[in-house]
Amino acid sequence: MDPRMFGRAQAAGASALYHADAQMAPQPQAQHSQRAAWSGGRLDGSYRGSPFPGASHTQAYPHAQHPASASMAPSEAYPAQGRVPDDLFQHIRAQAQAQPHPQSQVYSSAAAYPQQGRSPQQMLYDEQQRQQRLNHDVNLRRAMMSGPSLQIPPPQQLQPSSLSVSGLMPVRRAPASAASEQKASVQQYGYNDWTMGMNAGAVRSGLGANSGASTLAMPSLPKAPWNWWAALPQFMYISLIFIAMFFIFTEAPEFSGAVNTRSDAMSEKAQQVNSPAVISGKEQGAGMAADAGGLAAGASSRAAASAALRGSESTTQIPWLPPSASKVKTGQLATAETAKTGASLVAVCMNRQSVALQSLPTWLEVQGVDEIIVVDWSSDPPLEEVLGKLVEKDPRVHIVRVENEPHWVLSRAFNLGMSLVTRPIVLRVDCDYKLEPDLLEKHAVKADDRVFYSGNWRNAKNENEVHLNGMVIAPKAAVWKVMGYDERIQTYGWDDEDFYSRLEEAGYARQDIKYGSLHHVEHGDKARSQSGVRFVEVEVDYNRLMLEGLDKWTPAFLNDEKFEPSEYDVVSRNGPHLTLKSHRVPQRLSDIVGAEDAKKAWDLGLGRRLHDEYGLGWSVIQCMGTHAREVLLAELMLYEEEMKTLDDDNENKNAKPSILIMHVMHGLGNRMRALSSGMAFAKATRRGLLVVWEPDSHLQTSMDLLFNMSNVAVISSLKPKWPFTNEVQWDKAWEKVVSYNYMEAEGDGAVKGKKVVNRKGSVIYFKGAYVMESGYAGWTDENKAVKSLRPHDAVLAYMAQFDELDFSNMVGMHIRSRDLSHDIPGVDPVREYGEEQTRVLNEWRSKASVQAFARKLQSELQTNTAATFFVAADDKDIPLQLQEQFGSTRVFTLKRDCDSRALMCMRYAVADLYLLARTKEIWGSGWSSFTEAAVRLGREPKLLIAGEHFI
Repeated sequence: MDPRMFGRAQAAGASALYHADAQMAPQPQAQHSQRAAWSGGRLDGSYRGSPFPGASHTQAYPHAQHPASASMAPSEAYPAQGRVPDDLFQHIRAQAQAQPHPQSQVYSSAAAYPQQGRSPQQMLYDEQQRQQRLNHDVNLRRAMMSGPSLQIPPPQQLQPSSLSVSGLMPVRRAPASAASEQKASVQQYGYNDWTMGMNAGAVRSGLGANSGASTLAMPSLPKAPWNWWAALPQFMYISLIFIAMFFIFTEAPEFSGAVNTRSDAMSEKAQQVNSPAVISGKEQGAGMAADAGGLAAGASSRAAASAALRGSESTTQIPWLPPSASKVKTGQLATAETAKTGASLVAVCMNRQSVALQSLPTWLEVQGVDEIIVVDWSSDPPLEEVLGKLVEKDPRVHIVRVENEPHWVLSRAFNLGMSLVTRPIVLRVDCDYKLEPDLLEKHAVKADDRVFYSGNWRNAKNENEVHLNGMVIAPKAAVWKVMGYDERIQTYGWDDEDFYSRLEEAGYARQDIKYGSLHHVEHGDKARSQSGVRFVEVEVDYNRLMLEGLDKWTPAFLNDEKFEPSEYDVVSRNGPHLTLKSHRVPQRLSDIVGAEDAKKAWDLGLGRRLHDEYGLGWSVIQCMGTHAREVLLAELMLYEEEMKTLDDDNENKNAKPSILIMHVMHGLGNRMRALSSGMAFAKATRRGLLVVWEPDSHLQTSMDLLFNMSNVAVISSLKPKWPFTNEVQWDKAWEKVVSYNYMEAEGDGAVKGKKVVNRKGSVIYFKGAYVMESGYAGWTDENKAVKSLRPHDAVLAYMAQFDELDFSNMVGMHIRSRDLSHDIPGVDPVREYGEEQTRVLNEWRSKASVQAFARKLQSELQTNTAATFFVAADDKDIPLQLQEQFGSTRVFTLKRDCDSRALMCMRYAVADLYLLARTKEIWGSGWSSFTEAAVRLGREPKLLIAGEHFI
């Protein structure tokens, strides 16, 4: 377009008002000349439109250098009182601000404003009211190509007192250059024209924004001479074109879509302009809307530029979050006016930067996604730093960071993201989801549809697809009809399924996502697991069980119970990005239901996994504490992962690991012997190990008081009793239990030495005080397994007094000489062990007398005068006798006040075992499991048995 015609066309947009103003009488209160009053509305006579602040009109545009004509005088170029258009508009603005309403007592309407008896402010109000009534039923949102910007109240809310030209003007910023000042001036014209009654719908249609973009691209704006009568036909013609173009842009979605496709290219160009218009794309679009009335001939080019300013808008603010907002509350912005079409993608991430780098490019390619909101849940480093280059290339992306969140909370993070969306369809994705471009095409959902799509782990073809269960495509209205995710769920599990079930209860049909349209980024368990999550299925049960006794998370619940959802303080804004910190956090489920009920729910969740997945009977589970359940389940899950790595031809590759229940009997040495074989067997067959260590007359304390049980599942009692004949009647899990009992005195099929068979899928129960015969492990394997046990801290404290001693050249002595009839109070040896075994035991104990060990010690000193000895015995006085005979610097012992089977004495006994195991050579007692245990725990010490190697 010819630059001079550009100026004429623009002036035509306000011609009527220009003509009316020319007939106005001078104002009585003016204390300055009419010429000065109309010089841009400034008393100093300066021309406000000038690129030179403070310059007068004649200084700014000398006659010979006027942009419209090099030869015209001002009176020739602007016949109406010699005013340039900028003078006119500035005057109108000043009048609208300064003059009272025509109904004022000071001025009658006819006297003050002879033309039509109306003030400029009243004219503004009347025209606005008329235009609002005409356009109120037209859906303005279909014209919001650049998103919401200037909030236009409905007709019934418009009041004369609320309207002023200044109130509709953008803040005038100091221009960076003469060119930017000129462009800013054009922006002011646009707002004036808008206030004079140009169609408000054009503000949203993008025509105004396009006009602004076109104007910004102009190198200069010359002023042309004005001739109203000559311009009248041209004005009418151009007005008709403008009206036609307006309806084309607002009513033809296919045209709007075509314009949108050019947004990326145009936005980059628009952002390069150094102008106040670039600072706020929304204000820019509104400000230039009226220019379209005088520039209809350039409508097509300006329509293309609309997409550019739409992109500029996205890079300057978060949609629907007013600049003055200091807080964001869950669901607070959910009911804000949104676009009629399009989809918003919401993703949440915490410390998955490398995964997000792989996923984000695929999100940008999804057809139909108009907005991407990424919630950064306190990632370190922040996602904005990592994704900066990708985000800068696409103005649709907004990063909302929440600071100071130590733990991952999916429900709160997704609700925050979904609260900020501006499109009617929501795509909820995990940070590790890669999407296909046709995802929305294959899962079509409309704003008013009563359907939603979600992931379904049951449809997973492999382990990786199981993690796609969280994918959701749903109408925004559906999401907020049920208030999004339940923010009381603040640990992993059940948040998705709870959300889906409430959507279904609200009348929305659930459809399965087609997994071919999205993929899960594979990563290690460390990256996958959330903070504190060890048992995925247990966490799911845990939250589900606690929710069962509570009201559902709905708007009605939040209103009735006055339960406040999450709220965040706005920390800072950085272009398209936002930083928040939590102001209010809802109570978590465990706090609501109480510690006792929360523990019951957790224990039940653990029990269900052990029973349903691994076949452990409920009667056994009921005997297990929380720690034992956790340890056993963790071991089973570890074996399950190991089995997946086996060769494809291995029959156990896809099998689930099972359980060995190891019921150890009798004294400390016997239990250690049996336990060593059970531990080795469980490891060789990949079975979870559950130790039954019942206190009895032989050992009157529980295992957890003697050993560190952090990695061993142990119970101190077993409800079901051998031979378990009635258990299967009420729990089918017992059908897979295979039992072995080496304690023949108990009868009912107990057979010592029966070979244990590792039958696939079975739960093995073993009871005995002896080594398990299986063929899966030998002496070396058993010893290695039992060495993994660690003594209790109290036992280690006893042992600490010998830390300075050198055991590498020391001889250990274990003296087991007490007759069985005086050994364990309350135990009948013949009944317990049988007559023959009792006889053999007593024979070997007689050979392990203190005299035999003293003779051996004396003999050793004759050949090795530096020899030292550590002594442990079943009688607390025996070590003291040897110390008295050979000296306390040569004979060492752990002194005690007892030698019973109670807790204190048993801790001394465990300390004796581990101290003996440090020695290079052990002199032990025959048929003693305690001597055997010391050797198993040692570093292959030389073993000499009393009665066999010395007498």
